[in-house]
Amino acid sequence: MLYQILSGILACAVIALSIALVLLVMRNRQLRAALTRTSELAGAAQKAAGELGEMAKLHERRASEFFGIIEGVERERDGWHAFYRDSSRAAGVAQGWLARELQRVVTEANALGAQLKKLGKSVRAIEIDPELTGVLEDFNVHSEGKNEMPHAEGIVAAQRLEDGRAAATDTPPTTG
Repeated sequence: MLYQILSGILACAVIALSIALVLLVMRNRQLRAALTRTSELAGAAQKAAGELGEMAKLHERRASEFFGIIEGVERERDGWHAFYRDSSRAAGVAQGWLARELQRVVTEANALGAQLKKLGKSVRAIEIDPELTGVLEDFNVHSEGKNEMPHAEGIVAAQRLEDGRAAATDTPPTTG
C-alpha cells in the first residue's frame, strides 16, 4: 500500500510539475511576445526621435537664416536712419545758410529802397514771408537731430528678449 501511496504522490507531483511547466512555457511566450512588442515600440520611438532630430536641425537652420535676413533688414534700416539724419542736418545747414542770405539780401534791398525814397522814388519795403520762417523753424527739429524715429513695440520686446538671453548666458548655472 505504501507503494500505491508513493506512486499516487509521484503521479500528483508529475502532474503538478507538468502543469507548472506548461504555465512556465505559457508565461515565457507571453514574456517573449511582450519583449518583441516592446522592441518594436522602442524601434519606432528611435525612428521618430531621429526624424524629430532632423526636423529640429531643419528648423534651427531656417530660424538662423530668418534671423540673418532680419539682421540685414535692421542694418539697412539703421543705414537709412543714418542717411536721414545726415541729409537732414545737411539740408538744415543749407536752409540756414539760405535763410541768412535771404535776410541779408532783404536787408540790403530795404537799405537801397531807403536810399531811393530819399531820392523821391516810391519803393515798397520787402519782407520775408512769415510762413517761410515757420517752415524753417519746423524743419530745424529734423536738421538738429532732435526727432527720434518711433520704435515699434516689437523692437523693444526683441531688445528685452536679447538682453534676457545675454543675461541668461552670463549667469552661472545654479545647482539645486
